[in-house]
Amino acid sequence: MRSVVSRVLLIGVAAALAAAPVMASGFNIYEQGAKASAQAVAFVARADDPTAGYYNPAAITKLEGTQVSFGFSAVLIGDTQLDIAPGTIYTPGRYDMEDNTGFPPHVFVTHNFDNGWAIVGSLTAPFGLKTEWSESFGGRYSARTSDLAVAVLGLGVARDLGSGWSVALGVEYADVQLDEFARNVFLPGIAIPPIPVPDGMGGTIPVTPTPVLPIGGITEPLTNLVADGNDVGFNASIHFRNDEWAFGAIYRDGFEADLDGNVLFSNKFANLNPMVPVWTNDILTAIPTYDPTTAAAVAQGYADGVNASLQAAFTNGPGSGTLTLPGNWAIGLAYLGWERFELELDIATIMWGDFKEIPLVLPTGPEVIEENWSDATTIRLGGAYKLNDLHELRAGIYTDEDPIPDAHARPSIPDSDRLGFTFGYGYLGEKWSIDAYVMYITLDDKTIDVSNFAGDPSVVPGKYESTVTLIGLTGTYRY
Repeated sequence: MRSVVSRVLLIGVAAALAAAPVMASGFNIYEQGAKASAQAVAFVARADDPTAGYYNPAAITKLEGTQVSFGFSAVLIGDTQLDIAPGTIYTPGRYDMEDNTGFPPHVFVTHNFDNGWAIVGSLTAPFGLKTEWSESFGGRYSARTSDLAVAVLGLGVARDLGSGWSVALGVEYADVQLDEFARNVFLPGIAIPPIPVPDGMGGTIPVTPTPVLPIGGITEPLTNLVADGNDVGFNASIHFRNDEWAFGAIYRDGFEADLDGNVLFSNKFANLNPMVPVWTNDILTAIPTYDPTTAAAVAQGYADGVNASLQAAFTNGPGSGTLTLPGNWAIGLAYLGWERFELELDIATIMWGDFKEIPLVLPTGPEVIEENWSDATTIRLGGAYKLNDLHELRAGIYTDEDPIPDAHARPSIPDSDRLGFTFGYGYLGEKWSIDAYVMYITLDDKTIDVSNFAGDPSVVPGKYESTVTLIGLTGTYRY
């Protein structure tokens, strides 16, 4: 039954490890602070609060004393529709993703030693996923629910070089938790052997059976992958600031997280008795002169044997793989010469081109899933206007590329080229700052041709339509 297990496990694990949200390209979450996010995350050049620990650690030499920032983004997921095309195993029709909300947090602590050195510690969630489709979803054999969380602990050291310049190096530890990836098993796609019908002379006549069907109480089992892993990376950054201009650049290394876990099965059927009349008819159609009572007995014995094989295939077992969390680089330039207004332009690339394949080890042996994603470039323009010394308004706009080829598009990854609009507000007190933002992202409609299903059966062809809304809050305390 190796072909059964391979089909059941391989597609599920592949889709799980490739799954993604739509906050930034792929499964990257770029929103790690409300002040930055309110300005389309065009913040690499200014980076003038503790969230610089993510956007440009070199800038922390410009922060005074000890400062702590903490907050979250609420990602409102579910405004995605998929109009599945006919011509594959998936049921045509228009389906809505279930509503969910993700809450990626962020915490930063900076300290300036007043001797040219500064440090930053951080906790961020720069990658993540939460998607859910109903049990009647026409693409349920590719994806039902997905829940991926990546927490990154960071530590950086920055040095003031004088004349407005500073540099920094940092190390990061990523903890990856795949808490859930569930999908239904496509029963008719499971290869089953011919029915060995006794010919009355000591031999058998092979009869081609109707595939197993979800009829009469035969449920579609759920597969669920649960796994975790970790890796270590680094970042390097540079920063310049004077009274009129600010410049920043950062390179962040990626992670290669080795995930170990288990493939779990649930909702399994008890027997295949509802298929006995179907297989009896197969026998009588192939051999019209065969005794109906004997045919029914043969079909029952065949059903019992196939059921035993499938139950063995649907047994919990280990699953592991390597997940690439890509690196990125960003560069930004800001003009600060106006009395109340400042403006920044950033260009960044997430190096999804490194996400070429997913090597897996399953109970059936090693497998490799081809992905072949592309680097994704984002252009971000953001600015802030000071109403007075205490209050500031912010806004921004950005574009972001879709890194995922049509050949590997799945409903757990409703991704496409996108355009984002952001608005926000900041309050600057003597000790406290409070920042808030709203981000609205509209994704281009994406149509996946049926031909892509032939190369990857986890591809669900059709038209994808999505929008995403984020809101976030960050508080900063200065000691």
